[in-house]
Amino acid sequence: MFIAGWLQHEAMLVANAVSELDVYLEQPCATYAECVSVRSHTHLPFILDENITDLDSVLRLHKDKAADVINLKISKVGGLTKAKQVREGANILWTTSDVPINTGCTDTKD
Repeated sequence: MFIAGWLQHEAMLVANAVSELDVYLEQPCATYAECVSVRSHTHLPFILDENITDLDSVLRLHKDKAADVINLKISKVGGLTKAKQVREGANILWTTSDVPINTGCTDTKD
């Protein structure tokens, strides 16, 4: 798994370099639009998490087919109650066999 904050062209270089490996790209770029663009140019599976902040972002992700796995970060969506609501909404859109939805906390180490 590759997790990074690359510029879009850097993410494309990495995606091309590892295209024959069995790896996921996790949130390769800072913005949602950049991640979607990179995804449209590679067959590698994607994990998105940093851009998932509410149910609307999950709906957008679903519409754009922007990820193969969702990492739902409790602190990014505003706490346990909101995370539960977002997860329930995501489960309506996908079965767990379609898009795994992982729930956890953001690492807050300095």
